[in-house]
Amino acid sequence: MAAGLSNRELAAKLHITEVTVKFHMTNLFRKFGAVRRTELVYLATKAGLLWGASA
Repeated sequence: MAAGLSNRELAAKLHITEVTVKFHMTNLFRKFGAVRRTELVYLATKAGLLWGASA
């Protein structure tokens, strides 16, 4: 996600369904209190959970 991939692209890269990606994304948004993907990436980075994204 931090690399700018869409849900469809993430699903293909991780070999899971797009529905599964959406499920996990919804949980992440809720847990971090984020509204936008960029905000979620910022909060995850600030929490030390994300560093150096590669596509």
